[in-house]
Amino acid sequence: MKKILKKVGAVLLALTFWQLAEMRIHSNILLVTPAAVIRRLTTIKRRKERMDIRIENLSKAYDEKKDLEHYSAIIREHQCRRRSASF
Repeated sequence: MKKILKKVGAVLLALTFWQLAEMRIHSNILLVTPAAVIRRLTTIKRRKERMDIRIENLSKAYDEKKDLEHYSAIIREHQCRRRSASF
């Protein structure tokens, strides 16, 4: 428990110095705030989740198209056989 508290304290101290340094520099180009980094990481995660969903949907659509083409070929073949049998 003591080790965890030490680590949490160290992280909080580092974040505090980071925030103070950003406030001193006043430049988002050179040094961004910890809050800005966290916001950016969450938007990246959400974008990745949306991209995963899009890829999954495209994959399903592709599979459905392949199935449709396959069944269409079977139907065409069956229709050709029926026509040849009727002659």
